[in-house]
Amino acid sequence: VRTTNEGGKEMKSIKKPLVLTAIIIVLLCLLAVGASAYDGTEYGSTGMYYKISNGEVTITDANNDIVTANIPESIDEYPVTSIDYFAFRDCTRLTSVTIPNSVTSIGDSAFSGCQFSEIKIGNGVESIGKNAFSGIKAVPELYYAGSETEWSKVSLDSTNEFLQRANMHYNADISHKHSGYNETVTK
Repeated sequence: VRTTNEGGKEMKSIKKPLVLTAIIIVLLCLLAVGASAYDGTEYGSTGMYYKISNGEVTITDANNDIVTANIPESIDEYPVTSIDYFAFRDCTRLTSVTIPNSVTSIGDSAFSGCQFSEIKIGNGVESIGKNAFSGIKAVPELYYAGSETEWSKVSLDSTNEFLQRANMHYNADISHKHSGYNETVTK
């Protein structure tokens, strides 16, 4: 379509660029509405999200209203080996977590701001990041699948003083809540 201005000069049509711009804006809006605010793929309807990389699973995120987190040993036949930094941060309703033996690392601030009454940690954990369990007010029960000697070898810095105040239970069977484990309790 060709148009002229008051002086009779021919002007270029601006309809095509406007239509293309409108289409692009609509598509971007549709993508934004369909996109998840969480990082990764949801694991069933658990409220936990994960990513698979190099044949290993990392728990990356969680819904803020999650109450119990039973992290699986594996997802789609890949071992769950890590919990990402900030994965459960500020999940203030989270009172219980089970971290399986397959997990070797817990990232910085992974559980900061949660309000645990019970924490179960597998004996595969080798490192717990800075402030991983900071901001927790109550002193919970901490069940560890390994021995006290194994726990002393976990890389744990001073920002996780909360874990040092927990009521420790060593050699715990973390798969069953309070039955069938041979425990040693130490404070």
